[in-house]
Amino acid sequence: MFLFGIFKKKQNTKQQVKKQAINQAIQTNVENYNFYSIIPLNLFQTWHTLDLPPKMKNSVELLKRQNPEFTYYLYDDKMCRDFIEQNYDKDVLYSFDKLKPGAYKSDLWRYCVLYKYGGIYLDIKFSCVNGFKLKYLTNKEYFVRDRIVNSTTGIYQAFLVTLPNNTILYNCIQKIVENVKNNVYNYNPYSVTGPQLMSSYFNNLDIDRLDLWFDGNKIIINKLPILSTYSDYRKEQFFNQKTKYYYDMWNDKSIYNYPILNPKTKIDLSKQVNLNILGQNISMLSSTPTIIDLSNNYLINIRWINYNYNEDGSKKIIPKLWLSANSRHIVDASFNKINDEIFLEENYLEQINYKFIGLEDIRIFNFKNDYYYIATYFDKNRNVPSICSGIYNIKNDSYNLNKNIILPKMYDLNKIRICEKNWSFVIYKNELCIVYKWFPLQIGKIDYEKNEMNIIDIKYNVPYYFKDARGSTSGVINGNEIWFVIHKTQSVEYTNNKKSTTYYNYQHFFAVFDLDMNLIRYSELFKFEDCKVEFCIGIIIKNNDMILSYSALDTKSIIATYDIDYINNNLKWYLN
Repeated sequence: MFLFGIFKKKQNTKQQVKKQAINQAIQTNVENYNFYSIIPLNLFQTWHTLDLPPKMKNSVELLKRQNPEFTYYLYDDKMCRDFIEQNYDKDVLYSFDKLKPGAYKSDLWRYCVLYKYGGIYLDIKFSCVNGFKLKYLTNKEYFVRDRIVNSTTGIYQAFLVTLPNNTILYNCIQKIVENVKNNVYNYNPYSVTGPQLMSSYFNNLDIDRLDLWFDGNKIIINKLPILSTYSDYRKEQFFNQKTKYYYDMWNDKSIYNYPILNPKTKIDLSKQVNLNILGQNISMLSSTPTIIDLSNNYLINIRWINYNYNEDGSKKIIPKLWLSANSRHIVDASFNKINDEIFLEENYLEQINYKFIGLEDIRIFNFKNDYYYIATYFDKNRNVPSICSGIYNIKNDSYNLNKNIILPKMYDLNKIRICEKNWSFVIYKNELCIVYKWFPLQIGKIDYEKNEMNIIDIKYNVPYYFKDARGSTSGVINGNEIWFVIHKTQSVEYTNNKKSTTYYNYQHFFAVFDLDMNLIRYSELFKFEDCKVEFCIGIIIKNNDMILSYSALDTKSIIATYDIDYINNNLKWYLN
């Protein structure tokens, strides 16, 4: 007991000496500062509600007591949004609303509030330690050097000290607006709104010379801790946060909110049938429908598949052999069925060694009163999914198609294997053409005698927004405009117990061109339903109505009608 007392006394003496050394060093460091403050004495923090968890509240009260010189501001989510709405343009507010993670919204707001007023932003987990006061850091602007990640040093923007109208903050705001518009995910969760984005506006040498740095728990100056997180912050955050952790949302490719279109009418064609394929009775699920206008009636082609998706965007059933069947029927103007459904005749035995069997995603297009189809089909010679196209006879009582593989002539087919999908019909210069790619806009023409496709024009009048865009519908003429529905998709693959699972997330947008295929305008990304996997390949515009045919999770088959005015007025549009 006596020895323990001596040891404890020595330990306490060491701690006191260390504390005195730290305090003396801080005091010496502080005395070297010019205490004439040029930074406005505003202290900003945010949490999704003003009703703080207990330890967080204690930490905030401690911070306020430590820094009485500052005017303290705590913003909740609504206050953050109201501030942006009152002080910034609609694009910034749109970006705030579209961002889903609370941390991303907080990033945008902190840049906005400091750009407007100047002062200090500090994450709500921090308070001062070792007798430090925030006023010691008001003689100039301060940024914090972050830890080294993947051999790269960045900016830790949990603590920002700036003047109003700071150029770096302005650049961050504008870049977030651009990222949100273009649905950007970038290379890691920190690059959309956070540290990596801000770091891009710094020279690496300047970052290395910053006075402050973060070690994972404390913010430090000259080897001295000045700000530290309170204990149990992560625990309180986990149990009280409003949204999922931003890192998980980024990994799931779900960091953005999308508007959901509200149809005037919606016809659900979903059902299940049993088909005899290769001598087996196989259950097939209805998938993506295509609809075309026959003046007084409509023809609907439905794809049938032997797999489906989970709600998280992963495939629920992985068949040994991927099967597609197709059927068609005619409906009247009210979508009442007026003839029997007939199935496309297939020689499945001929396709038994293919990686997938049948035609996928048939699009049908009327050109000078002849109907053409285009679809994805397996090219057995090149062992790759490809495009087949030809005449689509709508008058026969039976359903047959010639499956002509269309070979692209822009690259060496013997050396290059490209999965060809999502070609879209369009009338260009009074000829039947296809959109091959959207960025840049590449227009091709099929030679049906040679079964070849060549690019005939490339247009560079499309913005970066169209990068990675695909399909989806053919181009439909409405007055002096050509309308398309186009889609984007993100995917992420996870491996668990050596089994890989891919998750998908689809969105769509409208693109409107003039008759010479010069882009006029394009819409924000949207969804038909709150669904990860959606696909649209049919569009009709008639009497101020837009009819779209799409699938949800590949097994919900929908024909929906929308008012054109609703489309024009309820989506955000961008002029080219």
